[in-house]
Amino acid sequence: MMSTEKERISERDIVVNQFKFCAKHGDELCQSCCCDHRMSNNVTIEEELGDMSEFLETEVEERQPLNAYALGAVAALHTEESFQCEKHKSVDCSTCFDWISIIKREAEEVEESGRWMGKRNSLQEKLESGALNLTDVAPSMVGESSVGVAQAVLSA
Repeated sequence: MMSTEKERISERDIVVNQFKFCAKHGDELCQSCCCDHRMSNNVTIEEELGDMSEFLETEVEERQPLNAYALGAVAALHTEESFQCEKHKSVDCSTCFDWISIIKREAEEVEESGRWMGKRNSLQEKLESGALNLTDVAPSMVGESSVGVAQAVLSA
């Protein structure tokens, strides 16, 4: 790789704990800079992510992109090419930039949200069709707000 090409890449991208992001916005997927580093970042942790796909419904390729700056990445003082976390002041902090844990946590949150939405939609369909009467399901909550009743029914 020629030095001018390396300089151009380093101006356009940053690397935080082996993950690449756009330098300007800190995004793994940046519409403004026309870059998507998710695939190359997934390859970096491919082995660990393989275990995740067995118990999560979401595909790793479809995961939400990360933002290094939102997760606390700041340029390290001793070199422009290194990034440290705001919390520990540690370059490539394995606690703050534990990409595997972050991706797993976000995938689990998306999955849980999807399950909740599925229950909510099912409840709404039953209410609209008349197949479910709220006084039968939650008689003690008659007079409560519909949100409170729905939450009680969904958690049951």
